[in-house]
Amino acid sequence: MRNAVLKIAVLSISLLSLTITSASVALGDISLAFPDAGPNTIKLIVSLPALLIIPFTLLCGKLSNAVSKRKLLFTGLSLFLIGGVGPSFSNNLIWILILRAILGIGMGFIMPLATGLIADFFDGEERAAMMGLQSAVVNTGAIITSLVAGFLSAIDWHYVFLVYLIGVLVFVVTFFKLPDPEQPQETNTEKEALNRPVYVIAFVIFVHSLLLFSFFTNTAMVITEEGLGNAASAGIAITLMTVGGLIAGIFFGKILQCLKKFVIPLSAVLTGIGFFMLSYPQGLNLMLIASIIIGIGFGTTMPAVMIKTSMVAPKSATTLAIAVVTSAMSLGQFISPFVLSFVEMLFAANTGRFSFVFAGFGILAGGLVLCLLVLRPEKAFGSESN
Repeated sequence: MRNAVLKIAVLSISLLSLTITSASVALGDISLAFPDAGPNTIKLIVSLPALLIIPFTLLCGKLSNAVSKRKLLFTGLSLFLIGGVGPSFSNNLIWILILRAILGIGMGFIMPLATGLIADFFDGEERAAMMGLQSAVVNTGAIITSLVAGFLSAIDWHYVFLVYLIGVLVFVVTFFKLPDPEQPQETNTEKEALNRPVYVIAFVIFVHSLLLFSFFTNTAMVITEEGLGNAASAGIAITLMTVGGLIAGIFFGKILQCLKKFVIPLSAVLTGIGFFMLSYPQGLNLMLIASIIIGIGFGTTMPAVMIKTSMVAPKSATTLAIAVVTSAMSLGQFISPFVLSFVEMLFAANTGRFSFVFAGFGILAGGLVLCLLVLRPEKAFGSESN
C-alpha cells in the first residue's frame, strides 16, 4: 500500500477543485454593489475562471510529459493565491474580473494534476478507492469554503475571497511531501493520440456541466430575490450540495460495486430529480434537501467519469485525456449563464427557477438515454465497463 503521507499530499490538491464556485454565495450582494452591471456580467465572477481553465488545462496536459509536474503544480498554486485572494482588496469590477481570470489560469494547471497524479501513483482498486476519496476531498474543500464564504459575505462581500487562503495549506503540504512522478518513457506522439471514447466522454460532461452549473449561478439570486434568506442562507444551500458530494465520495466504492456500468446514468437521473425539486417554489427547506440530492448525484458522477476516462485513454496520454474532459467541463460552466439566459428569453421566463426546470429535464433525460445505451452491446463510453 502506498505511503499514507503520499496519499494525503496528492488528495490535498483536490481541496481546491470546486473553490471557484465559492464566490457564488456573494453574487446577490455584489450585484447590489455594482448596480450598473448586468446580471450576466456579475455571473462572470463565477463563470470567467472556468473559461480560462480550458486552454491552460490543455496546456498543462500537453506539458505534463515534458515538464516537471511539481513545477506545473506550484505555478498553478501561485496563480491561484494571487487571483483568488486579490479581489478582497478591490472595488473595481473590471479589476476583480481580471483577478478571477488569473484564478482560472491557476486552476487550469491544478485541476488535471489533481486527478492525473492519482493515475500516476496508483493502480487498480487502489486507484478507484483514491478517486472516491478525491471526490470526498473535493466536496470537503467546497463545504469548508462555501460555508465560510457565506458567513464572510454576510459581513462584507469583499471578505468572501479570503477563502482562497486555503491554497496556502495545499502549497505547504505538497511542497514538502509530494514527489515528482516518473516521466513516461514513451515519446511516440501516435501512441499519445486520444481516442474516440475520450471525446465522447468530454461531450457528455460538457452538456452535464452546462446544465448543472445553473445551481451555482442561480441559487443565491433565487434565495435573495424571493426573500428566502441572505448570502449566509445561500452559503448553506451550496454547502449542503457539497455535503451530498462528500457522502457520495465516501461511499463511492460501494456505489460503484452495486451499480457497476449504470453508475453514471443513474447518478445523472438522481441529479435531474434534485433539480426538479429545486425548481418547486416551496420555501428554503425544500431547496436545501434538493441541494443534498444534487450533490450526491454530482459526487457520484465525477469520480466515475474520471475512472472511465483513465480506463479508455491511452496509458501515455492519461493526463492529457483528463485535461480534455476537465476542459469540456469548464467550457460548459463558462457558457452556462449565457445559454440558460437565452433559453429563458426564448420561453419568456421571468424567474430564476426556470433554469432549474430546464437543467432538471436535460440531465434527467440524458441519464435515461445513457441507461438505454449501456444496455446495448456497444457502449457509449467504450468497450470497458465501470
